[in-house]
Amino acid sequence: LFDKNSGVLRQTEVSFAQSVEPEVMQTTLQGMLGGKASNQISQGLQQVYQRQSNEYSFNVGGLEGVIQRNQEDQIYIGVWDADLH
Repeated sequence: LFDKNSGVLRQTEVSFAQSVEPEVMQTTLQGMLGGKASNQISQGLQQVYQRQSNEYSFNVGGLEGVIQRNQEDQIYIGVWDADLH
């Protein structure tokens, strides 16, 4: 989602099939966070991927996000400006 007035990206999201390699998910997540995905966030992604957890939420550098397994058994990642929602 882009802010119409400023042209700034305010929210981005992606869904992956379980068959996608976790390295691809990690690289995408790093890009979504501008390279600021901490080890803790990476571990949250691994926990959802390995079905140890259904959801992981995080805050980093003015961004909020969620990694979750959705009803279609896909891994959903959403990242948005902390002041958006």
